[in-house]
Amino acid sequence: MKITSKVGLVCVICVALACRYGSPSIEQLPLPEEVVPLYGEAAAYKTSSETKHTVRIDVRSLLKESKVEEAIVVPYDDEQWYEPVRVRLDGTEASIDVEPKRDLLVAIDLGETARNNYQVLSQMAALKGILNPDLRPRLCTQILCAADSFRAPTLPERVPDLKGLPIDFHRVLPDAPIGSIGRPGTLCEKCLEPAGNVFPCLVWHCGPRPKFPIHRRVRVRRNVYSLLGTTAINSLRAGVAAMRARPASDPTSWAYQAKMHALNFGSAAALQDQCQHRQFFFFSWHRMYIYYFEKILRKASGDPKLTLPYWNYTDVAAEGVLPEPFRTPAIATNALYDSTRAAAYNGGAALPPGDVS
Repeated sequence: MKITSKVGLVCVICVALACRYGSPSIEQLPLPEEVVPLYGEAAAYKTSSETKHTVRIDVRSLLKESKVEEAIVVPYDDEQWYEPVRVRLDGTEASIDVEPKRDLLVAIDLGETARNNYQVLSQMAALKGILNPDLRPRLCTQILCAADSFRAPTLPERVPDLKGLPIDFHRVLPDAPIGSIGRPGTLCEKCLEPAGNVFPCLVWHCGPRPKFPIHRRVRVRRNVYSLLGTTAINSLRAGVAAMRARPASDPTSWAYQAKMHALNFGSAAALQDQCQHRQFFFFSWHRMYIYYFEKILRKASGDPKLTLPYWNYTDVAAEGVLPEPFRTPAIATNALYDSTRAAAYNGGAALPPGDVS
């Protein structure tokens, strides 16, 4: 069975596995925003299967005129990137085992010269503060779009303007071949902007196995008062409700997470009373605790964009009042409402100045 994406990439599902696991649909995705390929050698694919399955993806459009034998596959989902796997190509196809609910980033390995180019570009990006802005695109052109290849330290011979800089390029740049990779490059004029776009570290030989250096997007926690009346509050309420509905023995339940932090009530929990108040590890423990609590809450809410809001009751007097969604409606079905709180605060009274100073 062949499924052709809008841009012409063909994904072939193994017939035998399709019969065994069903027919998971595969479509090409835009590259994640963290990924900026310099040679156009990467593509992202979406899988929708609920079970582990195997796909065959045709990377012909990535190969172009290159003779490439290997690709690197990086699985990812809404939460994280996973360990990259190097796979051999069968002609222009890659056979890939996919875990449930994970998408794929596939990058072909363009070889040693391409890896060296990336290394040089990362070095130049680190030095760009002392480079004339007019010089940067020329450097990119001399590396990514060079018509030939040459040794990296001889770059100043090709771009004489570099000779006046207080840099010994023989020490900075690797003594390795860089330049043409035998195919047209992309981003030739912008390869140093932004500095973090050296995505092709994917195909470096960094240690015994390839490393994946791309950082996930930063999730921003927002002031709860800025979220009033938004869908984020609904997601927060849904996540709390789902956690509260779970049995206290479930580590992802509201009760278990409360016990883990400090509370000690009901039957014992394996990790209860772990809170590090008045200890050296106060900040590091709570960062870890909140990080995982937020992941549990996000998954329970069904909203992959949910972040845990904060309540800044100190800086703005009007925000010293418990936010309204936590007070109304004052009914059991509002998971953010808690009848055991002090009635004054559930009723809209502000926290005393002496408590928040």
